[in-house]
Amino acid sequence: MLCLTEQRQELIITKLKDGTVIDHIPQGKSLDILNALGILKKTKDTIAVIMCVDSKKIGKKDLLKLNNFELEHMSAGKIAVIAPGSTIAIVKDYRVVSKCKAAIPDVLVSSLRCINSNCISNTKEDITSRFKVVSKEPLKVRCHYCERTFSDDGIVIDV
Repeated sequence: MLCLTEQRQELIITKLKDGTVIDHIPQGKSLDILNALGILKKTKDTIAVIMCVDSKKIGKKDLLKLNNFELEHMSAGKIAVIAPGSTIAIVKDYRVVSKCKAAIPDVLVSSLRCINSNCISNTKEDITSRFKVVSKEPLKVRCHYCERTFSDDGIVIDV
């Protein structure tokens, strides 16, 4: 997928036949996305992680190319929390069939874990975490169950 030519020192990234491309990821956040989505456990196909690429929009960016991998719908919320403003493109037969910007929704379901250890969502009960987004910039969320509010520094992505 990648090669560095000796003559001109340029990075060549080949086209993706089928899969997902996550672009405009803030520098250094691509590995966080891979970990949060558990992608390394879900696929044996090629994953291209391109880091610290020059970007006119955001200065430096990361890029993920996931061969033969289509993200689940709920994954977009996790990506938006880690890398707001990144773009997600689904590719089939070398063509982009859908593309969207990772935007933080008004409610996050199964994306985060409550930091309150006494919250019912952290017990052995079969309860799906649910958070109301109070503010998107900076990110601030409130747990649906215990009503504890926390911001960026207290947010824990549910893996």
